[in-house]
Amino acid sequence: AAAAAAAATMRDATTLFDVGVRPGDEAELELVVEYAKPSEEEAEAVDVDPNAPKVLPERIDVVVAPKERGGQPRVVSVVIDASNCEKPRYKGGYRHKHTGTRYHHAEIQTMRKPREWPKDAKFTRDTQTTEARTRTIMTKKEAATQMKRKDLLINENRDAFVSAGRYVDSDEWHAIRVAATTVLQRYARGWFARKLRDVKRVERDERARARAKAATEKLDAEERRRRKEIERRMRPRTHEDFDILRHELEKWRKSEHAKIESDASADDAAKARNKQLLLRRETKLLATIDRLKVTAAAENKDARVARALDDMSTAKRWECDDGSVVEVHTPFTTRAKELQQLYNGVRLPLVTADERLDVLLHVKWTVKEFDCNLTREIVELIDREADLIDRGRDVKTMGGLRRRLSNLFLQFIETPEFNPEAARYSVAAAAAALQEQEKELARSKRTARVR
Repeated sequence: AAAAAAAATMRDATTLFDVGVRPGDEAELELVVEYAKPSEEEAEAVDVDPNAPKVLPERIDVVVAPKERGGQPRVVSVVIDASNCEKPRYKGGYRHKHTGTRYHHAEIQTMRKPREWPKDAKFTRDTQTTEARTRTIMTKKEAATQMKRKDLLINENRDAFVSAGRYVDSDEWHAIRVAATTVLQRYARGWFARKLRDVKRVERDERARARAKAATEKLDAEERRRRKEIERRMRPRTHEDFDILRHELEKWRKSEHAKIESDASADDAAKARNKQLLLRRETKLLATIDRLKVTAAAENKDARVARALDDMSTAKRWECDDGSVVEVHTPFTTRAKELQQLYNGVRLPLVTADERLDVLLHVKWTVKEFDCNLTREIVELIDREADLIDRGRDVKTMGGLRRRLSNLFLQFIETPEFNPEAARYSVAAAAAALQEQEKELARSKRTARVR
């Protein structure tokens, strides 16, 4: 170890004791043998080729000096194992001729800094995906020209004679470039103009389509408004519709009365007859308006009842924490749905006798769950109609009976005791609920005051 640590070259008289090896110690020695180029006289004396490659011998003799004076030196034969000896790889650089110092390249002598990548860029799909690309380039081509000689035969079949053209000075070359630039500008400006034209054309077409669409929508709106006005006069439903009819009737009466008064050719008796005829026509129109009002009231009532029944039988919509909406049918909504179906069955106009009896039976068993004057009257009407159907009576003779039955059953549906969902449409139930809320609020205030 000490000998290996001594990097300097030892002298010939150096002993192992001088380098720290004691008797009995185990030491590893590295023996570096440097060959000196033999002179020509030495090479001739030993018959050695000076240009032959240098090869380590397999065995050398080492002379060991004696420990005592006057002793005989010993000759030790040392075996050389050069199996692991390899020529060091050339790292580049140069060697100083005078000092023998070797200088290598900085890239070889310097440890390369490890390349580090951030994790967000290293462990990504784009980083771990190989992209292969093909590029075509023009590399430099080495070429030479062989001139013609008397001792060399050259094929001149593909040769061409090239002569210099007319000389172009800088001004002419600049003019050529200006002309080419002008051509490029002309085509570029034409391209820009065509693009702008296309954009303007698209905008023009869009404006035309928008105007056509607006005109069509305006015509459709006017047509819908005209049809709505006609429908309001043919089938009035609201108070505003009947007010319009009365206003127009009054306007028509005044215009007809003015025509009668302005007729100079008619005498007083003729004017009186015309006024009497106008009064009859006005009375007839007023009667028509009254009939339309009765029809509208019945239809409005049916529509109002249908909306109320649909609202009662609609499932409850509850919003969850995640924003979703859940529809749930409660026992009250299920009860309201069954009553709605029975009410629609009672009001069906064209049914057979068996179907009518089946509906009446379901209604009877539904109302018999409760005992009161209303339910007893409904059961009595059902029994009366069933008896008339068994006797084969005409349906027209039972119109009043069926209307009375449907009205009573609707009253049954609108009672909160029989249909809990009807409490939202009952004025008495709403007042009772409000009174109960007021009592609960007063009770909570008294409890808070006591605390």
